[in-house]
Amino acid sequence: FTVRENVELGDVEKMRAPVREREKAVRAALRQGLAEDLAGMLEKPLGTLSPEGTGLSGGQWQRLALSRACYRDSAICVTSPQPPWTPWRRTNCMPTSRR
Repeated sequence: FTVRENVELGDVEKMRAPVREREKAVRAALRQGLAEDLAGMLEKPLGTLSPEGTGLSGGQWQRLALSRACYRDSAICVTSPQPPWTPWRRTNCMPTSRR
């Protein structure tokens, strides 16, 4: 799967929308999931099984999964922030009532 396809799996019903609309939603989900670094490689295959594929760090996989949940517009609960959740990210993405 590519980065785009991986995020779109969060809500397969949205795959019926026009491509431009979906790309905009994927980019927004990546931004919300703190994975903007992946926005420049939407069509890049993930994993090392194919020669053109790219591997991701553990933190990038976590942020990609978070982006997939954001694409679905679902509630997200992070119960145990671990690295790569830096103090800045914990402060800026956790609800203010939990700080």
